[in-house]
Amino acid sequence: MKPEDLKEYYDSMWPDEKLEYKVLDRLEKAAETTPQHNEPTPPTKARRLPRILIAAAAAALLALFILLPSIRVTVKVSNDSLVSFQTYAQLETYVRKQQSLMHKLNVYGCGFGFGCGGKDMSGGAPETPGEGYSTTNTQVAGVDEADTVKTNGKYIYRIAQDGGNARVHRIDTATLAADAVVLPDCDPLGLYLTDTRLIVLTAVVDPAFDGYNYRHTRLSIYDVTAAPTLLTELTYPATYRDSRRVDDRIYLVMSDYRILNDDKLLIPCVRQDGTVTQIEPTDVFATPGPAYSNELTYLAVVDADGAQTGLKAYFGTFGTLYMCGEAVYTAATDYTYKRGVFGYSRSGAAGTVVNRFAVTGDAVEYTATARVPGTVIHEGRTPTRG
Repeated sequence: MKPEDLKEYYDSMWPDEKLEYKVLDRLEKAAETTPQHNEPTPPTKARRLPRILIAAAAAALLALFILLPSIRVTVKVSNDSLVSFQTYAQLETYVRKQQSLMHKLNVYGCGFGFGCGGKDMSGGAPETPGEGYSTTNTQVAGVDEADTVKTNGKYIYRIAQDGGNARVHRIDTATLAADAVVLPDCDPLGLYLTDTRLIVLTAVVDPAFDGYNYRHTRLSIYDVTAAPTLLTELTYPATYRDSRRVDDRIYLVMSDYRILNDDKLLIPCVRQDGTVTQIEPTDVFATPGPAYSNELTYLAVVDADGAQTGLKAYFGTFGTLYMCGEAVYTAATDYTYKRGVFGYSRSGAAGTVVNRFAVTGDAVEYTATARVPGTVIHEGRTPTRG
């Protein structure tokens, strides 16, 4: 082989030196511009902003979820003063508002009964006991209480259930001869007795009165100067709670939770011997204190001859009632409520709202309110002083 042929052969096997440098140079430049997998390209400002906003929103939602249960606003649920009404339309507006509040707070009206303070009635005892017999044990001198047995020394009167009726037995203390008065379709509640009058309290269901099968309170007055003779009957569309007698006045406390029935306002009223009389809206009030009760309370005054001398109705939580000779006191527990994201809840210590109603003989009139810390422990241990 000639030398020229050998050079041509080797030249065909190895690339041109310039081509080799060009290829190497191209590879080096490609390596400089191609990002490596272990060194990612930093994001631009425009790409970082959405991520920052999402993180901030998530942090805010988390903080809100943690803090919301502790964020609560105090809600006004009590009346500061006596609320009066001029029309039944105003009364209905108030009732609907307070019942809505009651459902939100998930509370209901309180039961109550009479207790008695320690101040005597200046007018003396209702009965003048003769020698040889006793009268009803009472908590306050001059303030008589209903009982199932009463006596005036000559006759003993006893009321009892007799099937579906109430039967009042009269027993002559000298001869033990007995007769009876039957009051049909009712349950006995109690008796009051004066020298000439027997007052019988019964619970009766009377759909003819207001169209509903609820227990009403009936007060029947009998002349007992001779054989018992019915003088008059008064029926209230409310449940009997308690009563007292001072001299010849009967003070009745009754309550009715059916303020709205079939979405209609039930007008407070009384029926006497078949005649129904509505209470004027100006004689209906909302008491100071807790305003979330769903009860309407009747305060009625009836004399021994059956005259309705005073009748007023009050919305509110009455709690426990106390009566001395010249006043009726109500004591109701008052709570502070706060509203949060998960609803309403009680907050802080409970207090007591005391309302005073002056007994003027013919009526029971609201006079004053006081608020004190703490709650009443026992209804029979609240004496009055002046």
